[in-house]
Amino acid sequence: MFLAPKDLTFIGCSLELTVPHATHLHAAKLSASRTEVLSIFVLAAALSILTKISSSSAWWQLVLAAWGWLELTFYSVQLVRYHTLNAIKKSLPDLEHIEEIKRRFMSLRHVFDIKHFVSGWFFGRPWEELRRTNVDNFVAYGWYSSEMAELKPQVQRGVKSFVDEVLETWGETLEAGETPNVPYMTHMWEPLRVFPKPLFVHALSDAVALAHRMALRFQGFQHLRHKGLSYWIRLPPAQPAGQPAASSEAPGAASGLPIVFLHGVGFGMVPYWGFIDMLSRQENLRRPVVLMDLPHVSMRIYPQGLDIDDVAHALAGILANHDWPKACVMAHSYGTFVASRLCQLHPACVHATALIDPVCLMTCYPDLLHNFVYRQPKWETLLSMIGVMDVLRYVCSRDLLIAETFCRRFVWHSVMLWPQELPFNSLVVMSAKDDLVPWHLVKKQLANAQHPATVMVHPEMGHGGFLVSHAWQQQILDTLKPMLDGC
Repeated sequence: MFLAPKDLTFIGCSLELTVPHATHLHAAKLSASRTEVLSIFVLAAALSILTKISSSSAWWQLVLAAWGWLELTFYSVQLVRYHTLNAIKKSLPDLEHIEEIKRRFMSLRHVFDIKHFVSGWFFGRPWEELRRTNVDNFVAYGWYSSEMAELKPQVQRGVKSFVDEVLETWGETLEAGETPNVPYMTHMWEPLRVFPKPLFVHALSDAVALAHRMALRFQGFQHLRHKGLSYWIRLPPAQPAGQPAASSEAPGAASGLPIVFLHGVGFGMVPYWGFIDMLSRQENLRRPVVLMDLPHVSMRIYPQGLDIDDVAHALAGILANHDWPKACVMAHSYGTFVASRLCQLHPACVHATALIDPVCLMTCYPDLLHNFVYRQPKWETLLSMIGVMDVLRYVCSRDLLIAETFCRRFVWHSVMLWPQELPFNSLVVMSAKDDLVPWHLVKKQLANAQHPATVMVHPEMGHGGFLVSHAWQQQILDTLKPMLDGC
């Protein structure tokens, strides 16, 4: 069930009203101007306090003042960056691609109820209260990232024809007209929801990442770069005498089928420390391991976000540089978007996939966007493991670069992976209490498409829960092994 938004958007240190969809294109500018006014008062107060502290001769007060000046400078820089990143990005839609997505969408007829699907995008507004124009406008945004009035007449006719086809396919009807003041999720047009974090938090995150990099070196990983992206590689040790190699290549050779791991949103590879160590030590998976570093979704100080396509192209280049024609791509959460685009843009590079908490599957369903971008943590669940994960997700989703990644660089129909694009050698790992991935719909979609992927569902975990279960991690790796035998 979806609840109507509380219409609060965190911008800088302020709370801003979310503007209804008729004025979405002006929302970012309006919010930014209000933020600038508030920021003047914040900066003025901070300057006054720091000036007073700086006049003291006590060493601890001087240190405090110096750090305060650093924090103030960082906050000012972040305000400028927010103003830049908050700008709405307009691009011409790929009409041929969108027509293909429309055709594929019809295959979801037996996967979900269209009334629940549309209602979710309208923040839980009942289907019976919506009118045809409301849904036409939603389709114009969801498929073309545009207002209906901005589309060319031919494209407008295409929108209406598509809605007609959807209604006929699902056997539903809509009354003509428009219900006024009914918002729907327009994350690409709304002001970025950002909760400012002090420099200390980012510095701490970078320090932890540095410690983890040192640990990776200790584990035998080598640090390399390609097109500005950082990655780590570890070749397997040579097999003991008398034992066969894990592949047809020489043991330990860089030409064996590698396992590429792509992490999710949060604190980079740090939360995966134990899983990476387990993966590297598996006697039955003795093959190269490649770890991609995605700093723009890792709560670290980084100049700008990255397009998923750029990461996918870079990963294909890394495989080519090491003379690996194919790889097994293992990805978690956000990392599955990169895996999805690699399968779409460079399918020849992918021998197998292991998708954990696969947000790239059924991405069109409103749960992902609503629960990551709009929902706030619930007080009644804070003491549970799922509640803790909710708070961590909320903090991460309000990071400037993460918010920009999901609300300025995220188009669902570009990153959603369809069964016909998923390699036959695939492992899909989900959790029954995941509020981002509709696991039952993913399972139904794969079954309807008669895809041979192996599906694992943990009955008690939520999103990211696999990180705290050693036994579940081991089961994942054991299930993956047969897909790689002989490679």
